[in-house]
This record gives sequence, structure tokens and C-alpha cells, in this order.
Amino acid sequence: MSNRVIFAQLTLEVTRLHRNSAGQSLLHQSELRLKIDSMLGGPFIMAPEEIKQILEQAFDGADVAADGDGSHFKVRLVSETFDGLRPVKKQQMVYQVLNDHIKSGAIHALSIETYTPQEWEKASKLQLG
Repeated sequence: MSNRVIFAQLTLEVTRLHRNSAGQSLLHQSELRLKIDSMLGGPFIMAPEEIKQILEQAFDGADVAADGDGSHFKVRLVSETFDGLRPVKKQQMVYQVLNDHIKSGAIHALSIETYTPQEWEKASKLQLG
């Protein structure tokens, strides 16, 4: 296992350990990762689970799926937050959350799918048919 993968797993574990009694993170994972990357001369590979957690923190109550190979990722977000927004605005909101990781090089390429729950219900039916 490479040092970069170990680093990604360590970041996830530290974030899990720093939770209050209600289960809320006391550390913002995104901030923690950027600080560690900076100290160690990163950027380092991100795990899809890490991106998923960052987006879940930013979009409360969203259904988030993330997949990728360490620098190229695909994310899908389903959230009421997107109701009434144009597709470009939805993507801008996601980019805003992940922008520091994109700038650092930890995320090289990102494919984004955003849906309201109603849009996702229709899209998922089309994919099954």
C-alpha cells in the first residue's frame, strides 16, 4: 500500500475520531487534509470516501456517491438544495466546496452529476429501463 493511500486512510480515521457526543465532526475534514498536505509537501491522493464525506458535510442531508481512482473522480449528489437552480449553478456549488482540493492537485479531474430528489427519481427510472 502506497504512502498516499495510507495518508488518505489516516485522514479519514482522524476525522472519525474527532467527533462530539452527537456524532458531529469537530474537525472539518477538508481543512485538516489541506493543512496536512501543506506540512508534508502534498498533494496526496484522495479516496472517494473522503470526497463523499466532504460533500456530505457541505450539503446537509444530501445523498452523495463518489467513485474514482485517486485523482479522477465522479460524484453524484441528490439534494433539495438544488431545487430551482440551473445545472451550471448546481455544479458551481460543488466546485466551490472542492476548489481547494482541485487547486492543490489532489483532485485532477471531476465529473459532477447533481439532482433534486424529484430529478433523481426520474433519472434513476430511465437508467433502469
